[in-house]
Amino acid sequence: MEKRELEREFHMTGYARNSSVQKKSSDNAKHITLETVQQLYKETRPKSLGIADLGCSSGPNTLSTIRDIIKTVEIAHHRELPNQPLPEFSIFLNDLPQNDFNSIFKTLPDFHMELKRGTKNGVCPAIFIAACPGSFYGRLFPEKTIHFIYSSFSLHWLSKVNRVIYKNGKSINKGCINICSSSPEAVSKAYYSQFKEDFSMFLRSRSKEVVVAGRMGETEEEKLDSYETHFYAASAAQIEGEVNNEGSFELEKLEIMEVEKKDNEDGMSSGELAAKTIRAVQESMLAPHFGEEILDKLFDTYGRMFDEELAKEDIRPEADLLYEMMDLQREFHMTGGVGKTSYARNSSFQKKAYDQAKHIILKTLQQLYKETRPKSLGIADLGCSSGPNTLSTIRDIIKAVIVAHHRETPNEPLPEFSVSLNDLPRNDFNSIFKSLPDFHIELKRDTKNDDSPSVFIAAFPGSFYGRLFPENTIHFIYASFSLHWLSKIPPGLYDDQGKSINKGCVNICSSSPEAVSKAYYSQFKEDFSMFLRSRSKEVVAAGRMVLIILGREGPEHVGRGNSFLWELLAEAIADLVSQREIEEEKLDSYELHFYAPSAAEIEGEVNKEGSFELEKLDMLEVDMEWGNEDGISYGKAVAKTIRAVQESMLASHFGEEILDKLFDTYGRIIDEEVAKEDIKHITFFVVLRRKL
Repeated sequence: MEKRELEREFHMTGYARNSSVQKKSSDNAKHITLETVQQLYKETRPKSLGIADLGCSSGPNTLSTIRDIIKTVEIAHHRELPNQPLPEFSIFLNDLPQNDFNSIFKTLPDFHMELKRGTKNGVCPAIFIAACPGSFYGRLFPEKTIHFIYSSFSLHWLSKVNRVIYKNGKSINKGCINICSSSPEAVSKAYYSQFKEDFSMFLRSRSKEVVVAGRMGETEEEKLDSYETHFYAASAAQIEGEVNNEGSFELEKLEIMEVEKKDNEDGMSSGELAAKTIRAVQESMLAPHFGEEILDKLFDTYGRMFDEELAKEDIRPEADLLYEMMDLQREFHMTGGVGKTSYARNSSFQKKAYDQAKHIILKTLQQLYKETRPKSLGIADLGCSSGPNTLSTIRDIIKAVIVAHHRETPNEPLPEFSVSLNDLPRNDFNSIFKSLPDFHIELKRDTKNDDSPSVFIAAFPGSFYGRLFPENTIHFIYASFSLHWLSKIPPGLYDDQGKSINKGCVNICSSSPEAVSKAYYSQFKEDFSMFLRSRSKEVVAAGRMVLIILGREGPEHVGRGNSFLWELLAEAIADLVSQREIEEEKLDSYELHFYAPSAAEIEGEVNKEGSFELEKLDMLEVDMEWGNEDGISYGKAVAKTIRAVQESMLASHFGEEILDKLFDTYGRIIDEEVAKEDIKHITFFVVLRRKL
């Protein structure tokens, strides 16, 4: 199986509940891992510490290891540099694109809370966690950005099955799926040859990324005849030989650990535990080859056979050691996947707005490149969501820089691209990652003379109303249809008894008291100022930000603009209240964290915060042909788009069972209103330049 096919297919399944063996090995090696980290920090004392977990998978072991590493550095820091600020931590989690990164991201709010509770005096360091999907048998990170690499139970998985194992398209390793007692000698040689090729590539790739004195640690009938695992258990001598042969790294420690044999906590035998662990690792490959229907019986048999062998002789696996805002982070996200209500299939309005502004965006980017000419260009998409617009925009940006590069510095190598994708932790990042192999192929096809640049894509889950990236690492930020979403429901909407003062509305509407408008505006000012302050730390001098924001024309908050759509949504909910399908109290207690600012309000906050210069503030007029390609009415198209954005919050508050009827009613009400007069979708296009 080729490397590209493995990237598409191979991933762990149910690994979170079936990785206790890996956890035991990690625990056995923990003291050496942490001693290495402490020694590294003592030698280098960086202001920003880059840490990477290669082959992180998605179980509880991942963040547990990261938490231990951060705590260890904190202890070393307080001992070595007690009077200086803590370093920043840039944490990169890597696995193949099919890995379940979403499961990790959903636990990040709890991870940060737990880390803060455990820190000295509640002073928590700045921690930026990103996922970098891709094969570690190739480059993953920009040059000289990583100080410490941790890789557990990963490097025994080869990049592919060596073709030497096949003769005339048929395996020479009949009856076996790896090296076994009946395998021809050529099979062992083929696996060893592939290991040498892969491990050498791994070391060469890391030598570009790891800083001087940085460290790495690692802890490893026809259907049957045509199936081969891409697994190789290297000897200590082979590992040492390849490290010495490649030459970039010095081998500080190589030890063999024996993992203790025990029946597991759930009362399973060692065989049953082994079967569950192996199934979690290999199911994604076995199912498409043999069929899912045989898996239960296969692993029952496997567990029984394992126990029988264990009764004869002890089998020991060897491992070589080489609050409110938080509530929105937990709940709010665009509808993931590619279903009929997903954001991926219902974001044509956003795409049209981008298309209208595209020439200005790319011109701004080219001007930035002309001024700065960086060797590594940091690009961030804030509020990236998970539809086709995300990678399409990134591809346009990269191609625009390549055009500028060939015009300005044709004889110099292309810059590296560090692309950071950001959204809240419950965003469907998995959908983006699964499309990355095709993205890289398409980008290579599009670039001039196959002159394909080095592109490193990482996802940074979290709220952009706070820090996301290390200082001075970002050159260009793009945030489309994001900043009209506030960090939380404005507290001023509630009276002393905790009840809403905005009864019958879900946002600012014609019947709202004046205090509602003031509360929303106050929250917008607080959030937008925090957004600008956070970006001012991260964006380099002369860097640019392009923001596309839903807004309003003048000082009046009500009218037939964007906020009017929420008034109509409240009307649709009220219709279900009248039919006794929703309780009135449910409507009165539901508020949207949306605010449509005016141009004057945006400009005022930019000038007040002071870090950025306003280069452009234009109003885009997106036409009314919204989604009509599918032959549906305008109201239904708008309802589908709003559902893709608000479904997660509405389902949590009102229940999923009312959603179909709610949005059918909503679409009908919008069509009735549009028949009277257009609804104006005011959209602002903003370009900001970081002051020198």
